[in-house]
Amino acid sequence: MMNENDLDSEKVLRPIDHFYTTQVSICIAALGRMRSAELADKNIILRAIMCDMPDCGICADPTAEDYGVDFWVDRAEYVNDLSFNLYVTQAEENVL
Repeated sequence: MMNENDLDSEKVLRPIDHFYTTQVSICIAALGRMRSAELADKNIILRAIMCDMPDCGICADPTAEDYGVDFWVDRAEYVNDLSFNLYVTQAEENVL
């Protein structure tokens, strides 16, 4: 049974999911025409939350401060109408 907090969380996540899907679709469409894009000179940084499964259990709340790893985006490459690959290089500590 869902409680009110679950419904509120779902309501908040829905527009975030829509935004994410829209951005990925835009990237795929552009890469579909270009096939690949060199991005190393664009200074694009991604932050990934990386932790081992025991650290990211059911009740875990991994934070960027504890588990964040920054990456420079080097290149993007079209795969198909649903996905693309990003090639990255790990950034130096405290880049942001």
